[in-house]
Amino acid sequence: GKKYFSTRLVFLVFFILVCILNWDARYEKPVWDAVGGVFAPAIYLYETGFDFPALLNEPGFPQAGPNVHVYSPITLVTAAVMRLFDGDKELVYLSLHLIQFALTAILLTVVFSLSRSVFGIFTALLITAAVMLFPPFLIQSRYMYMEIGGSLCVILAFSNWVKKNYFWAAIAAIGACVVKSFGLPIVACLALLFMLEKGAKARRFVYILMMVVFGVGVELLRWMQGTNMAPANNTNYIGYLIHQFHSRLMQIPDFYLILLLLIIGGWWYLLKNRGAFKRKFVLGDQEVGDIDVEKRVLLGGILMISAFVGFIGVVPLSGMGFYPLTRYYIWI
Repeated sequence: GKKYFSTRLVFLVFFILVCILNWDARYEKPVWDAVGGVFAPAIYLYETGFDFPALLNEPGFPQAGPNVHVYSPITLVTAAVMRLFDGDKELVYLSLHLIQFALTAILLTVVFSLSRSVFGIFTALLITAAVMLFPPFLIQSRYMYMEIGGSLCVILAFSNWVKKNYFWAAIAAIGACVVKSFGLPIVACLALLFMLEKGAKARRFVYILMMVVFGVGVELLRWMQGTNMAPANNTNYIGYLIHQFHSRLMQIPDFYLILLLLIIGGWWYLLKNRGAFKRKFVLGDQEVGDIDVEKRVLLGGILMISAFVGFIGVVPLSGMGFYPLTRYYIWI
C-alpha cells in the first residue's frame, strides 16, 4: 500500500521534472541513428501494414536500407505509434517523446530507490540528480532512440539482483539484449553473480540458461541477419584503443575519471577484502531474508561496469566496424 504509493509519487515527480527539462524537445524530429536505426524500419512496418517478413528481406545498414534494429521493442513501439495516429507527425513525435520521458522517469525512480537503500534519502537525491543532469544522459532522454530503454533494462537487472529477485533480474537482462547488443555483457555478468552465491543454484542455473537461450539467441539472430553491422579491417587494435576508445572518453573527462576510479579502485578494494566478500557476499553466514545490500551493490556494480567497458573495448576484435560512442556509457 504505502510503499507502492510512495514509489508512484516518486515516479510522478521525476516524470514532471523530465518533462520540464525536455519540454522544448517534445516535437523534435528524429536525428542521426534514430533516423536510420529506428525510424527507417518503423516507417517500413507502418507503410506495409506490419509486414515483418518483408522487412527482414530488405537491405540493411551498410546499404542504407530499413532492415536495422528490427527486433528492438523501441522500433516496434515507434511503428505502433505511427499506426495509432495514422502517421500524424506532431502526434507521433509528441507521443514518442512522452514515452521516452516516462522511461527516463522509471529509470530515475529505480536509481533513487536503490541508492536510498544504501545511502539514505539525501545522498540518494544527489545521486539521482547527478544521473538526470549528466549531459549524455539528459540528451538521450530527449531522443526517440534506444539508449534510455537499454539503460532502464540494465538498472532493473542490477537492482533486482541486489534484492535477490533473480527471475526478474534475468528478464531485465534479456530485455537489454533485445533492445541492443550491449545486453550481452550484462547477461555474462549476471551469470557469474548468480553462480557465486550459495544455495538454490539449480534454480539460478535455469535462469542463466534462460538468459543464454533468449538473450544470446536474439544476438545470434542479428548476426545471421547480417544487416545491422558492416565488416571492417580491424588489424590495428592498439590504434582503435588509442584513437577511438580512449579519445572518445576524453571528450567527457569527468566521466572518464569516474570510470577509472571505479574500476581500478573497485578491483583493488575487492582484492584487498576478498576474504570478507567470500564469506559475506555469498550469504553463507547471513540469516534467511537478510541481504547485505552494500556489499552486493559494490561487488555487482564493479563487475557490471567492468564487463560493459570491457565489452566496448573488445568489440572490434569481432571484425565488425564499431565506434565506441560516448552515449553508450549511459547504460551503466
